[in-house]
Amino acid sequence: MSVTRVTGMMQTSTKGGDISSASPTVIDSDGDYFDLTGTTSFSVFTVTAGRRFTIQFDGILTMTHHATTLDLPGGANITTAAGDVAEFFATGTNTVQCVSYTK
Repeated sequence: MSVTRVTGMMQTSTKGGDISSASPTVIDSDGDYFDLTGTTSFSVFTVTAGRRFTIQFDGILTMTHHATTLDLPGGANITTAAGDVAEFFATGTNTVQCVSYTK
């Protein structure tokens, strides 16, 4: 398997395998930057505490804000578009905050 690294000013990310959207959406441990395929909407990630991960959405779906499991900016649902990118931080097991969203 080849590894693609996406580098930024202070962070190096490893591209993981593509993830299928599901409810819940499971974040794999093979990287921290993923393409999310599919159109299944969700409000929960399955992820370990302390993980920071980035997702590029490949399609249209709705992420539903939930005060406990998926804290989205402004407390509002987000409808994604292909190419949108979001950065998340798991503040606890399966408890995720979206810290950045770019259309």
